[in-house]
This record gives sequence, C-alpha cells and structure tokens, in this order.
Amino acid sequence: MRTKGILQKERTGIFFPRFQGQRLKDFPQALADVLDRDNVSYYDGVYASDNPYYVKPATEEMLIKVHSRDMIERISRTGYYEAASYSAGGTVQAALEILEGLITLLFLLDLVTTMLAEIILAAGAISMALP
Repeated sequence: MRTKGILQKERTGIFFPRFQGQRLKDFPQALADVLDRDNVSYYDGVYASDNPYYVKPATEEMLIKVHSRDMIERISRTGYYEAASYSAGGTVQAALEILEGLITLLFLLDLVTTMLAEIILAAGAISMALP
C-alpha cells in the first residue's frame, strides 16, 4: 500500500522508463515472479497509464538543471530524445520515491543513458580522460 512516508516492510521499486528497439522485448514478463510479490512496485514508462506507478518523462526545465542546452539539443538530434527524457524522469522519480519513503530499494533499468553516451562519444561531442 502506498502510504506516504510510512512503510511496513521493505519495498522495492523496479523502474523501466523506456527503451527503443528489440532489447528486452520480453520485459516485464521475464520478471513475472518478482513483480507478483506484495513488496514490489513496477514503475512503467513504456506504456501510457494513469496509475501512480507510471514513469513520467523529465521536462526540459528539469533537464536544463543538469545538462547544457547544447547537450539537450545534441540528444534531440539523435532520435532518442523521448527515450532519454523518460530515462531522466524515471531517475528523478525513483529518487523522490525513496526520499518520500515510498520505496526502500531501487532497481532502475536505464538502457538509454549508456547508449546515448556511446553515440555522443563516438561523434566526438564529449571528450573524456579515461584511466
């Protein structure tokens, strides 16, 4: 039960913001046994929903607090902007759920961020010093 700030036992939030392509096409069915547990909540950004466990995309106002406008524009040109905004929104939402005491454990499936970093690095948009 979602009672703000009060948990009777540990609650796990599984966040699956969004993905593109065939990767994890069997998700969330692959975790059916886990998702059926009373203390697990599945936060879904793949399918539109009115339920309280729907992952909401980050707004541009949220994104600009962390990323430069140039970075946001670069991402929008990759074709992954929508998926990235769900990824960022899911991360923020997960942090807020923990801060509010609604979940105690978190599993965030964020496939988009890694993929975008690889695309941007390959394009030379970001330079990194690796050890």
